[in-house]
Formats: sequence, C-alpha cells, structure tokens
Amino acid sequence: MGYGWPENQWQVFWQCCSLWVFGWHNMRSVPLTLTCAVLYIIVLTLSFIRCNHVMLRSLLDLDVAAIWPWGMRLPQPMATEKRFSKADTGETENAHSESPLAESPPVAISLAALHKRSSPLNLSHQSLSHGLDSARRLDALEWLVQAFDALDLADEQLFTAIGLLDRFAAASTSPIAPGTGAFALVLAAMLIALKVSGFKKDLERARKLVVEVSGSSRPWAAVRKAELNILRKLGFRACTPTSYHLLDRLIADTLHHETPAEPWDKESKTRCSNLARFLLEMCIIYDPEALYSSGRPPLLSAVSALLLSLLAHGAPRHYAQMLGDAIHLTESNRSTLTEIAEAMRNRWAMEEEKNGMGGNAIVLDKWNRRRGSFEVSPPPAFDLRALTSGIQMPKEKSLVGKAIVPPSPPQAAAPPQRC
Repeated sequence: MGYGWPENQWQVFWQCCSLWVFGWHNMRSVPLTLTCAVLYIIVLTLSFIRCNHVMLRSLLDLDVAAIWPWGMRLPQPMATEKRFSKADTGETENAHSESPLAESPPVAISLAALHKRSSPLNLSHQSLSHGLDSARRLDALEWLVQAFDALDLADEQLFTAIGLLDRFAAASTSPIAPGTGAFALVLAAMLIALKVSGFKKDLERARKLVVEVSGSSRPWAAVRKAELNILRKLGFRACTPTSYHLLDRLIADTLHHETPAEPWDKESKTRCSNLARFLLEMCIIYDPEALYSSGRPPLLSAVSALLLSLLAHGAPRHYAQMLGDAIHLTESNRSTLTEIAEAMRNRWAMEEEKNGMGGNAIVLDKWNRRRGSFEVSPPPAFDLRALTSGIQMPKEKSLVGKAIVPPSPPQAAAPPQRC
C-alpha cells in the first residue's frame, strides 16, 4: 500500500461530498447538510491520521543498512570488558546463554564460506604499491595501530580498517596524492571500520580523535568525502572478512577443540593464540609483499601464523594436522606456507632485537603491554622444515602446460611390387 488514503475511505469521502452537494441545493434539508459536513470532517481527520501512521511506520521500518554511513546509531556494548577476539569471550557467552532471557546463538558460518567472502582481499602487491607506496603505507598503518591502541579498540576493527585502506589503494587507477586528502582517507577507513563492527561509544571516541588530529573544529567535509570515495570504490562492500576473522575461526576450530589424545593446558593455548595474532599483525603491516604477493588469499596468512605459533610453542602435532582442511581451501603448497612463515619469523626476530636495543617496536610494545612477554623465541630457520610435517597437502597445480607432440611426418608410399 502506498502513501495516501485507502480505497474504502475514498468511497466514503465521495459519498459525503455527493450528499453535501445534494443538501446544499435543497435548502429545506439543512440538518442533512450539517450532518454531511460533520461526516466529511471526521473522514478527513481519520484519513490523515492513517496516512501519517503508515508513513511513520515506513520510516521506522526503513533498512538501516541503506543509510549506515550517515548517522547510524550503533548499539551499546553488553559488557564493559574489552574484547580483543571473539574466541576470548567464549566463557562469557556461555554464562549469558544460561539466562532464560538470553538471545539465541548466532548461526555458525563455515570456514569455506568465510574464505569465499574474503576474496576481495586477494590483492596484488604490485597494484597496492602502485596506489600507495610502501613508506607512506607503513606510516599510515603504524598511526592506525597507535590510534586503535590509544582508544582501546579491538584488533578486529584495526584489521578491518587496514583492509579497507589496502583495497582502496589497490583499486585506485592513479597513486594517492600525499597531503591532507591522504590523511582523510586514513581517518575515513578508521570510522568506516567502527561503523561496521564497533560500538557507539567507540565511534564517539574516534570522532573526538578526528577533531584533535585534524587541527580543525570542522573536519567532517573532507572526512565524509573520503568515506564516500572509499565506499564507492569498493562497491559498498565494507563487511569483508579479514585474515583476523579467519585466524579467530581457525583458533576456535583447533585450539579450543578438546581432544582426548595429548591434551594441552589452557594457558599454553592462550599464549599460542596471542602469538599467532601478533605474527599476523606484524605481517600485514611490515610484509605486504609476503602477505599479498600476486593475489594470495587471507586464509593463507592466517594458517601460516598459527602454524608458526604452534611450532614455536612445541604444540602436539595433531593441532597442526587439524589445519589440513584449511590448507586445502587455499590450494597452496608447502613452499608458499614456508615462505610466509619465514617472513613472519624474520620480522619477529627483528622486532625482538629492536626492542632489546631500546628501539621503537610499535606492534611488539603494544602486545607486551597487553599480554606481557610471549615466553618463547623465534624458532631457527632450520626448524621451519617441520612446519607442515604430517599434513597432507593438496595436489600442486602444474604451471607448465602439457607437452604438444608434433604430428609424425607422413610416410612415403611403398613402391609397387613387380609380379
């Protein structure tokens, strides 16, 4: 039904008008004329009330996703404790589920579906470097790490902001010009990430930070223009799962999965999970070439980070073997996994050395303040040979085409035999 009066009320309206005109021409029926006038006023009032009610209901039922970049009111958090990962809140969710008024649990999405939905992040490092050079990208991402840490925001939103910025840079036809416009893109990526998966109070703190760092009391024209440019360039697909979401899913499916054989204590599992998230964060910030290469999927870096963490902690081998299905989804091989793990191991050793010499190791300092030391050291490069031992790898796709066998030359006809 559109906005307006219902069909039956239109009929009543025209009948009242007809009776009114009839009574007006017949002066002897003054009571009839007054009665028709009263009925007309009542029908008109009820029609406008119903029309406004329908319009109000339509506005209230409007899809919020259609207007979310401008003025979306995000829900308040249910708990005041900071959430670094969905996997870390398992006990809290179980406690809430015992309440009779608790909400139904969300429907679990398979790892294969998450992997497929993360395909917009299968970027090429060459296209990323064309849109945003390595030095400026590093400055932008280190600023985002410090900003999210200062605002006490979750790493999930940090990875979302980095993914938005990288996708925008890779899709740009020309290099992003330095200056205030480039910084507005960084601020816009942060705000979009919080609108997608943050809370209202987080968004308010981020907006205050935007005003402070921009040096202007009214910076919103440039920031909102940058938001719209990012969303249009990405086709308004801002909810793409990142490698952080995939790593959380792998941790939940492996380390949080109880197995009777070779049990591992809960504290060691927590340390292993934190180290894997740290390794993944370092890789996405400092080693984009190993992360993206020529279009590697985000699941590949998540698997590599968890395998390296399991190797560093000396975890039972069946935990690594449980990642076989995820490796098959990536259609990768041992050399690619080892290459990414080697880049993570080298960066981990460099950050440890820099921190020991009093240097500014931004990511490592953040994790040391948050969780303390990891209590393990980077494994030697020689030990990376055991990274995928015991895991059945998918069949490698041959990059060399089948050899073309040239046709054999026609044989000469045998001479006729004489009788």
